[in-house]
Amino acid sequence: MVKRYCIGENRYVKVKKQDGDNIITIFEEGTDKSATFTDRRWAQFVVHMNQVDESIKSLRERQYVKHQQHIGGRWFLCVTTGYRCVDIRQFYDKEGEGLKPTKKGIALRLLEWEKLKAVVNQIHQKYPKIAAAQPCSYQLDHSNLEGALNCFECNPFQTIGESFSSLI
Repeated sequence: MVKRYCIGENRYVKVKKQDGDNIITIFEEGTDKSATFTDRRWAQFVVHMNQVDESIKSLRERQYVKHQQHIGGRWFLCVTTGYRCVDIRQFYDKEGEGLKPTKKGIALRLLEWEKLKAVVNQIHQKYPKIAAAQPCSYQLDHSNLEGALNCFECNPFQTIGESFSSLI
């Protein structure tokens, strides 16, 4: 069973079970605009919501903002001067140029962001497993540096060979 929560015109958050895990997706109906989260990535996303709120506050006060927060895998949460939205987007590493955004993601208008925050509470009440999920962390999930460097959630743009060998 899929539960949907409306956050704007044709924009929703849905929670569905897939292979025993919860998958949370923010999407625009009828388009390919979306961001999909595992429980752990959702937990990382929720951890950074207050920082996004601070960036939005600065944006509204017409201050310069360039907030870019890694939330797991190749996904980032961004708030930038000139755009009145919260962008949840996948990035790729372009050799010699650094991280670049892909088309995969969704930009939420500020009102949709506010509605999403209310939906987070509803989701956490209905799905205790999602509410209890913890983001990936070096202290809890990686027994050594090699484990951290090999974790796609924490280090999605490097392979263990290039990362680990450069440290030796």
